Amino acid sequence: MQVESVSYRKIAIVLAVLASLAILWYFSTIVIYIVVSLFLSLLGRPIQHTLKKVRIRNKALNSSLIATITLVLLFLVIGGFIYLTAPVLIGQLANISSSAGVRAGDILQFPLKDFQDAINENIPGAKISFKDIIREELEPIFSIDLLKNTVSYIAKTTVDILVGIFCISFITFFFLQDERMFSRWIMSLIPDEYEANMEHVMDSIYILQIRYMVGITIESIIKFLLLWLSFWLFGLYWDTALVASVLCALLNVIPYVGPIIGGAIAMLLGLVAAPEGLSIYQLEVSMLIALLVFQIIDNILLQPYIYASSVKAHPLEIFIVILMAGYIGGIVGMLVAIPTYTIVRVLAKEFLSRFKVVRELTTKL
Repeated sequence: MQVESVSYRKIAIVLAVLASLAILWYFSTIVIYIVVSLFLSLLGRPIQHTLKKVRIRNKALNSSLIATITLVLLFLVIGGFIYLTAPVLIGQLANISSSAGVRAGDILQFPLKDFQDAINENIPGAKISFKDIIREELEPIFSIDLLKNTVSYIAKTTVDILVGIFCISFITFFFLQDERMFSRWIMSLIPDEYEANMEHVMDSIYILQIRYMVGITIESIIKFLLLWLSFWLFGLYWDTALVASVLCALLNVIPYVGPIIGGAIAMLLGLVAAPEGLSIYQLEVSMLIALLVFQIIDNILLQPYIYASSVKAHPLEIFIVILMAGYIGGIVGMLVAIPTYTIVRVLAKEFLSRFKVVRELTTKL
């Protein structure tokens, strides 16, 4: 009878976990808002602690005022970065798109015309015009229905972005106002006998995630500065070099896979946006060398420190986890793969250490 009750209890726990995961998946948008708000509150924690030391007439600032100032400063920094870089990024992408189209047109123009003339001259009665064919195929694409759908999509996306900004700001404010709010939410779901274990888990996750975010931010900033300077010295216009280096730095947060994607995009930008009179071959080789040199520095000096102090996992583990996360959630899944895997490992070490596979995967934690 006791064995049956234990089995029923295990089954109930498994079903509860599965039901919780299904609920989180169904409300994934809200979960994303909470995760982003947690990330912003962690970024604002140093500002918050600094403001707590401020005294006006020997009185500390109110927690709501501290949260408001911190949130405003965070959005000023983020908004300032977007304000400074977005026009350059959009302008460069527009220039690259137009130049790429011109180059593609130059490449295709003469072969298509020659092919058209050859058909019309050698086939009796043939009057083929590729220009008319292309126009007929493109006219339905740029119809009024497409315009309506595009306007509707832009309006819906704008509303979603505004709602997301409001929700994230609202949640972040309260996370900043009360640092222990999220911890209390989690602890309220934990049975009393596991509270001590869960407190240890929360402290470990907090320390590891802070180390990871600080490390990956420093790594991305270093990569951005070095690549921007290198690409500019190699002959790219400063704004084109900015676009390439920013994309490389942003994609760098995805371990292993991100640098490859970022490097490929940077090489493509160098190919289609090379200044007139500059040897494309020489530029591409120089950019490739710069990317490889930084990647060697990253692999030898930066990444071992970041993963040793935060993730504490074997590189093969990280690689497999990233591939699985990418298959499930695409780019977003790859971005959150490492933090999520760290949380899972900490929980497993604390509550499932009796299993050999868990002990093997969490030895370094």
